[in-house]
Amino acid sequence: MPPPPPIRTYTLPEALGEFTIYFDARFDISQAHRDGTKSRINSIKQHVEDLFLAQQDGARVFLKDLPVSAVDMEWLSKIRNKITSRPLTKHVYDTPKPISIDCVKNWLMALAMVFDWLDRTPRIGWVAPHARWRENFTLTKKQEYALRTPEERDNEGKPKPAYTVDELVKIYKNSSPLGNPILRRRFAVSSSSRGRCTVQRYPARLLPSSGSTDGGGSRRARCGTTTTRS
Repeated sequence: MPPPPPIRTYTLPEALGEFTIYFDARFDISQAHRDGTKSRINSIKQHVEDLFLAQQDGARVFLKDLPVSAVDMEWLSKIRNKITSRPLTKHVYDTPKPISIDCVKNWLMALAMVFDWLDRTPRIGWVAPHARWRENFTLTKKQEYALRTPEERDNEGKPKPAYTVDELVKIYKNSSPLGNPILRRRFAVSSSSRGRCTVQRYPARLLPSSGSTDGGGSRRARCGTTTTRS
């Protein structure tokens, strides 16, 4: 017997919102996992809302305006292509740059989890359009390598550049409330003649305390250098 028709019609952005509500209510996983997944979904939503199909008359049909039931294999492929194109970041505090390979993999895994939940939740109204729909959200090692830029391939295996103090303060100021204490545990002050930083494991005196609005100016003056990229 087919499932009953949904009580209301959801668009994909609305369905993504319903998933985050469901996921946030789970207590069998950590708060960090819940917050990280919700953050990824919100980022994905900003990028897929721009997707559209061009009609023969030149009109555009935007994904965000369609009921989620209309998301077929063609739309799933477009979503995948959008993410694997490594679109520019949309963080307001960041210089736009292509999302990382790790970000691509994390977003694809998050979407696989979302659509699996949508398929198992009749009230949303989305049914998997094909038995192989999950292939749109997997990334093989060969595909991952193809996404790398020539510069990234050249730098593979080389040490990552260190953060400057100003970069660390910027990251800290724009981190989530959950991320701030994690950062403080990750970074510890060390001395260096270049004003760069190396990662250590214990509390950092470099970073501004919670609620600080001066961007850590006085602390930077005390700590000439400090932490590293991990």
